[in-house]
Amino acid sequence: MDESTRRYCSDRAEGHQDARALDTRAQGGDSSDTTTAASWRFGPPKTTGALMEVIPRIPEAATEILPGVFKTPKVKTDALEVLELELAPGAALDPHDMPCFVTFFAIEGTGTFTYGDEVVTVPAGDMVRARTGTARFWANRGATKLRLLVIKSLGEK
Repeated sequence: MDESTRRYCSDRAEGHQDARALDTRAQGGDSSDTTTAASWRFGPPKTTGALMEVIPRIPEAATEILPGVFKTPKVKTDALEVLELELAPGAALDPHDMPCFVTFFAIEGTGTFTYGDEVVTVPAGDMVRARTGTARFWANRGATKLRLLVIKSLGEK
């Protein structure tokens, strides 16, 4: 373990709350950053004597929410929800809005994402981030299944 990592771990173990400054210092940057834990988007990191938190997956199977559209919950906390959507060829979601920011990562296939009047083609490996206030939906116009990882930032409006 190098010196900056040792110092980082030591500071975390002593209950230091400014994790952003610690991360900066651990990476060899300037530790004079004045960001406080209160400015973290989802609140300060939660630890119970460890340097990380493992959030167990939701043990649920996929549910068909619309014809050819399957939803599998992965993780849910007060600040974050992660799920997987699978759209069969020809399947589509209904247009809808969300009360939070949503990030979509295309795991497999190519999808068509409609956001208001904009329509984009999103291949596997690309990501889309959608703000609130605009109707959106995914459609699979391809010949193979479309798999999306959906990350909802519940604390971000």
